[in-house]
Amino acid sequence: MTPLVPSTCLGFIILVALCFRIIFTSEYKFTYTLCLILLVLHLHKLVQFSDALQSSNEKLQSMFYFESCWYAKSREVQRLTLQVLRRCQKSEHYSFYAGFVTFNRPLLLSLVKKTYSFMNFLIFVNRH
Repeated sequence: MTPLVPSTCLGFIILVALCFRIIFTSEYKFTYTLCLILLVLHLHKLVQFSDALQSSNEKLQSMFYFESCWYAKSREVQRLTLQVLRRCQKSEHYSFYAGFVTFNRPLLLSLVKKTYSFMNFLIFVNRH
């Protein structure tokens, strides 16, 4: 298990604990908290789908290269297989703005940290 997975899970647990703290101390910040949680959960689903797409792409590449015996086929089949292999080498994570924002686990972890900081700011503002 990579270090990103436990740190992301810990970030979610801390985020939920902070949300309950904000909800119990202030009634009008409930909407902000709910929106932040829904945003992070939606992003988590996008990251899961993006990772599944990337792993499927890697499986397709290994299947074509190792299991199809493409090198023993005709020239036309070899050419088409090489085109598929070249296409499979590109990353298939979901991205926006021409690859500027790519949905992956480090992005999710940084957003959880920023959400945690914003919720701490809301708690601080509520106290003073």
